[in-house]
Amino acid sequence: MIGCLRSHAISLGVLLAAGLTAVNAARAQTSELKELLDQCAQRDVDACTAVLQSDDPKIHTEYILANRGLGYAERGDYAAALHDYDQALLAQPGDPRLYENRALIHEAAGNADLAARDNATARYIRQNR
Repeated sequence: MIGCLRSHAISLGVLLAAGLTAVNAARAQTSELKELLDQCAQRDVDACTAVLQSDDPKIHTEYILANRGLGYAERGDYAAALHDYDQALLAQPGDPRLYENRALIHEAAGNADLAARDNATARYIRQNR
């Protein structure tokens, strides 16, 4: 299961990394923040936390939370990962990738019913765009 999560996480991580680099890093004011964003794109939990604590209004917190959530999931801390995905989805409820990744985390945590619900939500969003 973790292998599947990592495989899917790498896929979303690449998308998120591209988004972080293209959107956030281009807008970041300091080289330190740019470096933290790059580390966060690699799912470094501490770097993502530092970015969130920067309170930079130009940062897309939902994707920082998603990357940190992937980092937590890779550590096996599914409760923290799910919390970050819940927060990311509050900010960006129309992104099916967030539901798909949260489904993988639910599955890894042994919550098959919740995983199925998130996968169904992701499919619904994709079909109704």
